This record gives sequence, structure tokens and C-alpha cells, in this order.
Amino acid sequence: MNAIPVTDRIARQLDLGIQHHQSGHLHEAEVCYQKVLKLQQTHSEAWHLLGTIACQQGQYALAVVRISRAIELQPNKALLYCALGNAYQEQGQFQQAIECYQKAIQLEPDYHAVHIYLETLLEVLKRLKESRQTEPHLQTENAEFSELQQPLEIDSNPSATDTKAIKKQFATGLKLQKAGQLQEAEICYQQVLRWQPNHAEAWYLMGTIAAQQGLSAIAIKRLNRAIELQPEKAILYYTLAKVYQQEGNSKKSIEYYQKSLQLNPNFAEAYNSLGNV
Repeated sequence: MNAIPVTDRIARQLDLGIQHHQSGHLHEAEVCYQKVLKLQQTHSEAWHLLGTIACQQGQYALAVVRISRAIELQPNKALLYCALGNAYQEQGQFQQAIECYQKAIQLEPDYHAVHIYLETLLEVLKRLKESRQTEPHLQTENAEFSELQQPLEIDSNPSATDTKAIKKQFATGLKLQKAGQLQEAEICYQQVLRWQPNHAEAWYLMGTIAAQQGLSAIAIKRLNRAIELQPEKAILYYTLAKVYQQEGNSKKSIEYYQKSLQLNPNFAEAYNSLGNV
């Protein structure tokens, strides 16, 4: 009997998950989407649908992580930025929500639902700001209201963003990652990358988080992005080699260990790891 092709197994699990999802059976749907990811870690739609489940369950921080992974895999899909904006809005992170809605509109100008989300949010924030000015004794539940400015335009130029804010967010991510709070750390690094898309260290650390979570395909994608930005860093090739080694890809593992040693001949850990491939 012939084995069912992987693509067919993925399609079946995804369809079954969507059926459960539409029926309100969130746990069963999540099980199906997780099975899809076991078959294909880079399945953007599965990450997106897992994000929507997290939103429905009130787990907004988890939703941000999952939908951000979907965006990483399909960066030109307006629907994903809309979903991410909704997750941020539910958390009270209104500036991030505004930026996501703007990005969705930039990608798909006729996306009417996003226009409505954005206009509604801006109107609510405007009224809140006016109420604070006319009745200063009133306090909002979210301190972010007091800092809201006009919506930021999406700009990949690092000089457009306060470098102190980037450094602070990155340092927070490092602290959280060292404490084992990987989900929270990833959220910090994702914010750094929204401000500064070419932040190599953020891509590197996001890669190490994916590797720690057993998401080797995503880890490889992130580490390769870090290498594109800082091709002279031996540690990047070493870390990528470790991921390939864990996958059982000896050829790629040896290639990247050797590359790390070319850049840093005194890299003892790379010598030791290369000898164990």
C-alpha cells in the first residue's frame, strides 16, 4: 500500500482543523493545525490559524508570536497584518496595532475592513485624548494613551526610530530569554525588527528561540537572514551548523562549522562540534 503523500496529509489536517474551528471546537482545531506544523514547520496558514485560536481564547501575547511567524513566512499578505493588529489592539498596544493596520492597507489599499478597524481605533483614541484634556482628573486604564502620537508611517530606515527605544526593547528581550521566557522574549525581538528590520542580532536570537522550540525550519530561515546582514560573524554559522546537526543534515552541518572556523580559526567549540558530526 502506497504511503499518503505529505502534501495530501497536510491538506487533510488543515481542512479538518478548519471544520473544527468553524464549529467552535478550538482544541480539536488546534490539534490539527499543530499536526500540520509537524509535517511542515513553515506552513504560514497554520501559524495564522493558531494565532486566531489564541486570540479567541484571550491569549493575545501568544497570538502575536504565532501571527508574527506567519508574517515572517508570508510578509506580503495583508490579512496577516490585520490579524496582528487586532491582537495588539486587544492587548492595549495601540501604536503597534495602528502600524499593522497601516501596513495591511499599504499592501492591499482596497482592504475595506482594515480601513474600518484603523478609523475606529483612531477615533476612539482621539476621544480618549480629548477627554483627558478636558477632564484631567480622569485616568485611563492604559498608560500608553498618554504617549500616543499621530500614527507612525511604516519606515524601514533605522534613523526614523529612537535608537534608545530599540536598545531598551532588545535588552528586555535578552533578559527574558535568559530567564527562559521565550515567548515574551520573541515578542520583544519582533518589536525590534518592526522598528529596525535589519537588526542582525534580533534575527539571530529569534533563530535561537526557534531552535530551542524544535522549529528547525524557522530557525534556519532566521539564522540565514542574520548571516545575510552580518556575514563576517562566526557565531552565526556555528549556530546554523548546530541546527542542521540536530536535524541530521551532516553535510550542511559540516559546511557551516567549517565556515565558522574560516572566520574564527580559534573557535574551539566549532572544532569540537565538527569532530562530533
